[in-house]
Amino acid sequence: MQKSDVLENQMLVDEALAEKINAAKIAVNVITLFGLFIALFTGVMLGIFNSTVPNADASDFALGFSAFFFGIGVPCLIFQLLVRRAIARSGLWNQAVVWCYCIILMPLFPIGSAASAVILFAQISWMRTAK
Repeated sequence: MQKSDVLENQMLVDEALAEKINAAKIAVNVITLFGLFIALFTGVMLGIFNSTVPNADASDFALGFSAFFFGIGVPCLIFQLLVRRAIARSGLWNQAVVWCYCIILMPLFPIGSAASAVILFAQISWMRTAK
């Protein structure tokens, strides 16, 4: 009887940890979509702004759009890839990626702070169980 209780208890802990890690990965996805939206919005606005000069053509819009969209959007996608792979993984590099990402997100109140808190909660929970 006691072995089954311990096994059931361990399964509940593992399920809870898996849910926390899943929530952290969802938080990374949400922040990435938010970053891509900001990149798209500012890229379009800069493209329109560049197109208002008297002798503007389509290349001015494209240059203004690509300056912001690719400057913000590509790093967001790279960080998403790195952080999703690094959450709940051992190794100094993986830990550094997750913690640096969360430190960068913290000042982006309220969405960045909330996502950072979810990611760090999952990471710390994993670190405690990984002992």
